[in-house]
Amino acid sequence: MEALLNLDGNILIWIQEFLRNPILDPFFKMITSLGNAGIFWIIATIFLLIPKRTRRVGMISAFALICSLLINNILLKNLVARTRPYYVVEGLIPLIKKPVEFSFPSGHAGSSLASACVLYRIQADMNQKLRSGIRRYANRVERREQCGNHSVCRCIN
Repeated sequence: MEALLNLDGNILIWIQEFLRNPILDPFFKMITSLGNAGIFWIIATIFLLIPKRTRRVGMISAFALICSLLINNILLKNLVARTRPYYVVEGLIPLIKKPVEFSFPSGHAGSSLASACVLYRIQADMNQKLRSGIRRYANRVERREQCGNHSVCRCIN
């Protein structure tokens, strides 16, 4: 386990040293901020609740977000209690404000998975381009390693 943690720390330091730059950093900060408090998916859910045609999907998405919050952020984060990497990897500097909660499981991933799965599975008549975009956003919202907020091995979990 120690070897895995060392590898994880080395990868994060490598990302910090070789991938961070003044052009990409603002982009990754913006992408990661879209997932803060599930705001992107909460706004999407609110828009789904307005028209009668999508209200059912909006209610299921809201239920999925609430379940994700309760299971992921309140229960599992406190049970697993994984420390954020910038506290244990010497020299790692986060790009964004340090969150106070534990790092695993990711709240960003939980809310993205909850809502994206609802949208992807229930909206069978949805335009294929939109479905593809939802899938890509859900997969890419997790670039928080770039910001130093999650360990690389978290993605393997």
